[in-house]
Amino acid sequence: ARGDAYTWRMGEPTPGIAVRDVAPEERERFLDVHLAGFNQRVTPEERARELASLEDPTYRLFAAYLDGELIATALDFASELTLPDGGAGPMLCLTWVAVLPTHRRRGALGALLADHHARARGREVPVSGLYATGSAIYGRHGYGVATEDAALRIETAHARLVRGGSTPVRIVEAGAARAEIDAAWERARHLRAGGIARPAAETSFLLAEHKGFAALAGPDGTDGYALY
Repeated sequence: ARGDAYTWRMGEPTPGIAVRDVAPEERERFLDVHLAGFNQRVTPEERARELASLEDPTYRLFAAYLDGELIATALDFASELTLPDGGAGPMLCLTWVAVLPTHRRRGALGALLADHHARARGREVPVSGLYATGSAIYGRHGYGVATEDAALRIETAHARLVRGGSTPVRIVEAGAARAEIDAAWERARHLRAGGIARPAAETSFLLAEHKGFAALAGPDGTDGYALY
């Protein structure tokens, strides 16, 4: 948060918009608004899986309401951020931010972020980390791009495997590799500034969505992993 300057840049939301935590009986509506905000459709199985993940107490579900109607969603959870000196500090992670297309440009997004930042300040957490699909939206709210996804397509006819080294690799069903995946992530996040602690709920969601295999490296499978 940026104090008075931050408040001035955000402006005031439309009268009638309020932010509060989502009640258990509102999770269905919460998911519907989130999916509509991203123009997504899911199968009944995927819907059941996502609703189950939202029940995890790791996550705080909160939403913006206009005259009592849920119109925008967000979710945050506690984590840690690896610092340049090798230590780690607390961070509050923010994701699942979406606003109904029919209710945009009314201040709902700003109200959600203000609530999230107030919670971070109240818990004396100095950093908020946002996972977002549209980085251009959030600069005015104090966020900048920290990392990006990259998609690579390899023509196997013109590629070859690099030989060398003696690190063993084995392939297993991803769901059966939960302990090794968590251990590899935990080791890796301390090796570079910007590494993030991943709660168990996040690994559960990742593996529930994954339909492929896991390749585990190292004698005990915890030197590294790849999901594919």
